[in-house]
Amino acid sequence: HLVHFVSKHDAPARPRGLALTALQVLNDPKLADAVRAASKDPDSSLRVSATAMLGAFDATQATEQLRTIFPTANLSDKKQIISALGDLNAPNSDQALSDLLEDARAGRLPAEVQLELIQAAEKHPSPLVKARLTAWQEGLNAADPLGRYAFALAGGDAVRGEKIFVEHAVAQCTRCHRVKGSGGEAGPELTGIAKRTDRRYILESIVNPNA
Repeated sequence: HLVHFVSKHDAPARPRGLALTALQVLNDPKLADAVRAASKDPDSSLRVSATAMLGAFDATQATEQLRTIFPTANLSDKKQIISALGDLNAPNSDQALSDLLEDARAGRLPAEVQLELIQAAEKHPSPLVKARLTAWQEGLNAADPLGRYAFALAGGDAVRGEKIFVEHAVAQCTRCHRVKGSGGEAGPELTGIAKRTDRRYILESIVNPNA
């Protein structure tokens, strides 16, 4: 039974997480029980995923648990926690996001999770969250054209990046740029670009190509 399997702490966490997702897709009547059990699981990733699902049943409790987990979570789990907070609609989730935005403004939040925070704040309905987001972004170095995008200088996912480069319908990177012999010739050859330049140079080329 999927509900029983989710609670088997001696089983690998990934398949138990998939079982929990299956219960959610099936709208199983015991989903809430499985979610509450998994939200206390020893595995941090499964605990975060389950707590995010808990928001559908109790947004206030889910927010409190996510806030408790956040300080000691790894970067991957921090990203998931922030994204989950963006979907929760409760007074304490408003405050949680607002506090994270203040941490970002004060330089206390890792750059690797700031994109998720911006996305969560943009979709969150709270006026307080919107105001904190605006205050943070307006406080970034106005003299630096890259200031607003500084979070992009850290983190990254090569596999997702390649998929965007090759497949993104709007960006259409390969119309102008060639990589490993494939693509257009209007822009610079990008094979090995990361070995020839640094992240700031690449970011500036995207944000302000005329520079």
